[in-house]
Amino acid sequence: MFYTRCYVALIIMGWMIKINKNKYRVWSTVVDKYITDDMTKDELIRFLFWSRFEKLMDGMLEDIICFPKGWTDKKTGKYLNCEDEKHDEYFNVLKKRDEKFNQFFTKIKEAGITINLKDIDGVDVSTDV
Repeated sequence: MFYTRCYVALIIMGWMIKINKNKYRVWSTVVDKYITDDMTKDELIRFLFWSRFEKLMDGMLEDIICFPKGWTDKKTGKYLNCEDEKHDEYFNVLKKRDEKFNQFFTKIKEAGITINLKDIDGVDVSTDV
């Protein structure tokens, strides 16, 4: 649980929120500008969900495509990496944002994982559709 809390804090480390009555805007200290328009609390929560979900997708795609990258071999103590072709495949997926979403769901479905989810417009993007 400790790691989860630290990870979540790191995701939004460079963000600040401006509150004006019941409207919220997110300011990025990285690019020194607002990265959202005025939003309600519910809209802000959805924005945060999708921002964090995208980071989850990136990490899961890397795990699925590049496995066993990042692990240490118990027997030899050596750091494991992935094949260059797999690493290239991972970065090609990341470059194409729209395709990344579809690729994520395809890869996790192939791995036997099912997710039931609707996007911000209410469109069902579940893996079992």
